[in-house]
Amino acid sequence: MAAIVLVVAASSFFGQTPKPSPNPELIPAAQLIRQGENKKAIGLLKKAIKKDKTDGEAWYYLGVAYLQTNDFKKGAEAFQKAIEARPDLAAQVHGRYAYALVLRNELDKAVISANTALNVDPKNIEALYTLGIVDLRRGAREEAITKADAVIALKPDFAEAYLLKTQAWLSSGASLTPFTVPKEERQLLYRNADDALQKYLQFETDSGAAQVWKEQLEILRFHAGGGGDVITGREATTKARLISKPEPTYTQKARDEQIDGTIVLRCVFASDATVKYILIVQALPSGLTERAIEAAKKIKFIPATRDGKPASMWMQLEYNFNLY
Repeated sequence: MAAIVLVVAASSFFGQTPKPSPNPELIPAAQLIRQGENKKAIGLLKKAIKKDKTDGEAWYYLGVAYLQTNDFKKGAEAFQKAIEARPDLAAQVHGRYAYALVLRNELDKAVISANTALNVDPKNIEALYTLGIVDLRRGAREEAITKADAVIALKPDFAEAYLLKTQAWLSSGASLTPFTVPKEERQLLYRNADDALQKYLQFETDSGAAQVWKEQLEILRFHAGGGGDVITGREATTKARLISKPEPTYTQKARDEQIDGTIVLRCVFASDATVKYILIVQALPSGLTERAIEAAKKIKFIPATRDGKPASMWMQLEYNFNLY
């Protein structure tokens, strides 16, 4: 499976590479970042920093390069150095530093850094987007959608903002299980998620990430359509009964980055005793969502029944990742 994005990882988000550096020595590194040659850029920037450890701009570019390789820990450390060396880069650095912090689940620190950036530049896209992710993580779904809309107003082709909206709408729908609200309300949430996800796919430039979410769009539409013969627990004569539920393990990268949080999946425990139509409601980066999906597919259970016959039943799964 290709890397799942957002609120999971970053593709077009960090495609917003910084402006060309006015420092001639850093121009080659900045060009490499824009070309996606981040490892080469990191090598050049390390040399620049070895020459002058107070070069805040070099630290800033190093942070950007690390984030584009999904090394959130080193990215956060580099941005911290940039902030110490170059307070005049506050808006740029704090916006991206905030995003690095939120990926490490340091939400309080991320909010402080994002607000610092917005105090300097109220239109800072990275800061607004980061606050939207924090809102989503904390269950403030309407606020997350508002932040995503603010980002989209500033940059209509910002793919991850649409994905943020998708997950905010889906997580709103998660609270509706087992479908205790009117069908029209559920359909509206799914329709809004569908619209936002289509927009994301329109602007996503990473083909691997796009393929994952194309598959998710089809699964979303299955859920939105009611799933045909899939029933709720209330409609079952006997509910699906778990035999074994393997727990996903940390990826080494997620452990190194100290990422923790909860993944939420909505799926079908099918009448043939397989887990199908796995919809990502809430994700985490660095391979954790993929691990959760793999674990979900390995669940063993006795199918639900209805009128004496095996039946497919809606289920919601939560996987908690905690570092102790």
